[in-house]
Amino acid sequence: MLAAALLSLVLGVTTPADLVRTYVRYVLAGDDVAAAGCWREADLVSSRRLGIRYVDQPLKIDGDSPLWRAVGALRDGAATWAVSSPAPVTDGSAVVELSLQSGGQEIRHPYRVVREGERAWRLASPVMLEMASLPADTGTYVVARGRTVEIAVLDSCVAAMTKQLEFPPSRLGEIKRVKLGYLAMSADEVEQLVGAPTVGVANLQQDVVVTSHPCHAHELAHLVVNAWLGEMPLFTLPLLQEGIATDLGGRWGRHPRVLDRVGRTSLADRIVSLDDMLVRADFQALSADLTYPAAAVFVGYVRERFGAAGLRAAYLACSGTATKVSSWSREEVKALLTDALDVDFDDVARGLSAYISTAVDPEVRPSGAVSPHARRVATDSLTAAIDFESSGTVFWIRAEGGDARGAVLFGGADDTIARNDLFAEHFPERPFRGETIGVLFSPDEVKVYDYRLQMLVGLHSQGFWPTATFAREQGRALRFTVSPDLGLDGGLPMSLVP
Repeated sequence: MLAAALLSLVLGVTTPADLVRTYVRYVLAGDDVAAAGCWREADLVSSRRLGIRYVDQPLKIDGDSPLWRAVGALRDGAATWAVSSPAPVTDGSAVVELSLQSGGQEIRHPYRVVREGERAWRLASPVMLEMASLPADTGTYVVARGRTVEIAVLDSCVAAMTKQLEFPPSRLGEIKRVKLGYLAMSADEVEQLVGAPTVGVANLQQDVVVTSHPCHAHELAHLVVNAWLGEMPLFTLPLLQEGIATDLGGRWGRHPRVLDRVGRTSLADRIVSLDDMLVRADFQALSADLTYPAAAVFVGYVRERFGAAGLRAAYLACSGTATKVSSWSREEVKALLTDALDVDFDDVARGLSAYISTAVDPEVRPSGAVSPHARRVATDSLTAAIDFESSGTVFWIRAEGGDARGAVLFGGADDTIARNDLFAEHFPERPFRGETIGVLFSPDEVKVYDYRLQMLVGLHSQGFWPTATFAREQGRALRFTVSPDLGLDGGLPMSLVP
C-alpha cells in the first residue's frame, strides 16, 4: 500500500525540477523510504550490492550531495534551498541544480534526472548512466568498463589488499559475487563526469573507481577498505583514510613499497612527524608528498603490531561526522587511538620510531658487481653490462661522453598492444611495442617502472639516500642492483635507450 502511494506521488511529478523538489522535501521530513523512491530502482540495487552502510548517511546513493550535511540548518531556517528548472533534453534526461544558501554563501549540486516510461521521472546515478552502454570485462573481484584495462592486474591488486586486511572468507565471497566497479575513461571524460580535474576518484555511491589510469590502485583501495569495514561513518581522519589507501595501493603511480621507504625517511629525518598528521586541518595544510607516504608508514606499523583487527578499531575510532572529525584536537585524537589500540599513545609513538628505524631492503641498491658472463648492450654513447643473479639484477652503466643518462627496456616484441600512456610520457618519439619494464637511470636516481601497472615500482634517489657507491667518474659510470621481486627477466629482449 505504501509503495503504491509513493509510486503515485512520483508518477505525478511533471518536470525534473519538480522531482528534485519532492526529493528534498522527503529528505527534510526524514522520510528516507520515500526519498529512495525518487531514484531509479536499478541504481539503488547497484548502490546496495556490497552491503556497505554509512551510519550517518541514510541514502548511500546520494552520499556526495551537500544536502544531507545541511539538513539541520535547513530545518532550523539557518539555510535555504532552491531548485533550477531547466527544460529536459531530447534524450529524456536533464540536469537539475540544487542551490543551498547560508550566511551569504551558496553551494550548488547537480542532480541527473531521467524519464522512465511515459510519465515517471527518476533521479539517476551519473556513473550508472555512463556505464550503461559500455561492455563489461569481468574478473574475479572487479568488473571493468570503458577503455581497455588488464582485468587480471586489477584482480591481483584486490587479492593482495584483501589478504593484508585479513578479509573474512564470507566477505571475500561477497565481493567475488557482486564485484567492485572500474570505469576507465580519458582524462577529459573523467573531469567531465567528476566535475573537477583529477586522475580518478573512488565513487562511494556505486563502489566504482572512475579513472583515466589503467590500474588506479589507490582509489581501488578505498573501495576495498569500505567493503572490509562494512559499516562506518562517512568521514575519517586522513591519517587513517589516506594512510590505509596509500599503504595498500600506493599513490601518484608509485607502488606502496616505494612510498614506504619515502615515508620512513621523512619520519626518521623529522621532515614530518606523527603529531603533524593527527588533526585533519594540520594534515591537509601539509604537502601530500609528505603526509601520504608517512601516513602509510603509520598504518603499516599499526597493521603489523596490532593486526587487522587493531587497524579496524583505530580506523573506526577516528571516524564520524564531518563536523566531529574536523573538530578533534591532537590530544583528542591521541585519546581515541589510545582507547582503540588499548595502548598508551606514547607507547604507540615509541613503537613507530622503532619501526621506521628497522632496516628495509630497498628495491634498488646503489651498488653491485657483475660477472664476466654479464649480458652487454651498447649504443654510440652508452654501454651497459647486466647480470641476472638470484639476489637481484646488477647494472653497470658507462657513458662515453657526459653523464650516464638513459634507460634499459625489457620486452618490446609485440606490435599488437595498444598505446601505453606512461611509456609515451617517457619516450614520446618511440613507438610502444609491449615493453613490460623500464629501468630509467641518471647520476641522480634510478627509477624502475612496470608498464603493465603503469607504476613506479623501484627507486633509488641520491637526494633521499645519498651514497658514494652509486655514481662514479663525475656521473659517467653508475652501479646498482634491482631487487628480484620487480620482475626483470633475462629471457626478454633488452634495449638500451640513451
